[in-house]
Amino acid sequence: MKTFRKILYFALALCLLAGLMPPFAAEAAEDPSPAVSSVSDGVYHDIDGHWAEDAVKTLAEQGALTPGGRFKPDAPVLLSDFLEMIIKGAGRALGGRTPVEFALENGMITQEDSGGGGDPLARTLAAKFAYFSASFLLGEEDEQDVSAITQLSDYDLCHTCRGYLEQCYAKGVVFGRPGGIYDGDALLTNAEAAAITARLIDPALRVPHRFTAQLPADGRVEGVILPEELLSIIAGGANPVLIVDVRTADEYQAGHIAGAVNIPIDDIIAQNAAQIPDDDTIVAVYCAVGARSQKAYDLIKTLGYENIYNLGKVGDWPEPLVTG
Repeated sequence: MKTFRKILYFALALCLLAGLMPPFAAEAAEDPSPAVSSVSDGVYHDIDGHWAEDAVKTLAEQGALTPGGRFKPDAPVLLSDFLEMIIKGAGRALGGRTPVEFALENGMITQEDSGGGGDPLARTLAAKFAYFSASFLLGEEDEQDVSAITQLSDYDLCHTCRGYLEQCYAKGVVFGRPGGIYDGDALLTNAEAAAITARLIDPALRVPHRFTAQLPADGRVEGVILPEELLSIIAGGANPVLIVDVRTADEYQAGHIAGAVNIPIDDIIAQNAAQIPDDDTIVAVYCAVGARSQKAYDLIKTLGYENIYNLGKVGDWPEPLVTG
């Protein structure tokens, strides 16, 4: 019996050395998380059916991504990873530099941003870096009409980032989230970073945003007053008229309608239109392209004012503008 046991132990030892042990021992030591299938076709396999699948595959094919394991599309992207996507997607070589170093040298980020390469990226800052990339890395011109940004109800929550967001939203590079918001304080996901990068490097993928006012059945935008109509009311003298320029003070100083007062849209919002007379005065608001004046009109109208009108963009005024 003892001899039999010795033979059995000897045989088992030989099996172990030859790699013939049953698989249960190895399986017990494996990671219990779901297995990832091998990347045989050059793309990640955890993006199948994801809304950003096409963007991720495009970037992988262009060498902007290096597949291997999971892409984790819904996890927050790191600043350095976002920059690397853009740099490689644009066909640029790092040349031994880190993505942050390359971006700093090429105007994609500022010095104050360069210390956060390993940090998750907020959506407001993503718009900033996307704008700098479009301007300084890709050489794109600014959009002239950025009024579409008012389609996002929270677009002005970050005043320092608003200009970047306006440009990227008008270009169709960045996009809002459900509910008509941009959600700037939220973290940018890997999937969103891939989609933004794909749109940056290939303008054909973009869907530029343009401001569209809702027309009533008769085809006339509610609350709009034409310059000639306002001039007629002024000439008639039946009612006092107040023309309000809702642009910034600098824009007002550069050229405004004669007799207009400057109450920036941010002040109107902050003070709930307390500066607007609530009597029989005809109030007409205007701005650069009609978006801010529409927002001012909507707010003032909601507060119960009756004699409020949207004059639209200052460029439509038929008389010479005045400065100072």
